[in-house]
This record gives sequence, C-alpha cells and structure tokens, in this order.
Amino acid sequence: DLVEFIKTLHWKEKYFDNDILDGQQWALAFESEDKKLDCSGSNEYPAGFDEFIKRVNAMARKHKIPFAAQRSF
Repeated sequence: DLVEFIKTLHWKEKYFDNDILDGQQWALAFESEDKKLDCSGSNEYPAGFDEFIKRVNAMARKHKIPFAAQRSF
C-alpha cells in the first residue's frame, strides 16, 4: 500500500536540475509514528518516484478520488 511504500523511501531533502529554467516542481511531506519524509524538487526526481506516482494514482482510483498524478519527461 502507499503508506508502507513511503516508509521504505530514503529520499534526499532537495532534488534540482539547474539546467532547466522552467518545468515541473513537486513536494512531498509525510509523517507517521516511525517515518518522517519532507522533500521537494524541480525537474529532478529520486529513485522510485515513478512507482510513487503509480501508487498515488492507484489509491485515488480505489477511493474514487478525482485525481491523477503524472510525471512529464
């Protein structure tokens, strides 16, 4: 499930590609009893980001939340 997946992530605080002047920004803030993750980026993504997006979308579909996350290349 999404929460258990997030608990396995070991992402840095910041991800930035300074060679791109315009693009996509993202942020994630998560906190549970045993995990805290607060990270963001601009045009750069950590390992596992595509799987994270896939799991967010699956959760949204399961709970009929009108939401879709995607990453453009």
